[in-house]
Amino acid sequence: MLCFIKNNLISNKKLKEKRGQKQYPLKNKMKNSESSEMYLEVMYKLEERNGVIRSVDIAKELGYSKPSVSRAIGLLKTEEYILQEPYGKIVLSKKGRDKAKMIMERHNLLTEFLTKCLK
Repeated sequence: MLCFIKNNLISNKKLKEKRGQKQYPLKNKMKNSESSEMYLEVMYKLEERNGVIRSVDIAKELGYSKPSVSRAIGLLKTEEYILQEPYGKIVLSKKGRDKAKMIMERHNLLTEFLTKCLK
């Protein structure tokens, strides 16, 4: 069975290459840690400001489409940074909250440093 799946994926890849389409493998983790950090930082800010995190608010804050945010939320759930019931509110896990706090502290420290250096 595994051999069939592997051969089928290879043949699909070759077929798409012939058509001039790129083949993108599915990823279970966020490719860019900068992106996941940005989402976590925004989620942390929204939770502090509004008391709740909603995907529509994340999309609005970042200026991204709702499907893009939904994909990122799925990946952050897989990495256990957030918890979410289907169609429910988003909650930062302990791991996610700790990471978001570290990101915020680093961001604030760099902002303060650059502000003082550029005066």
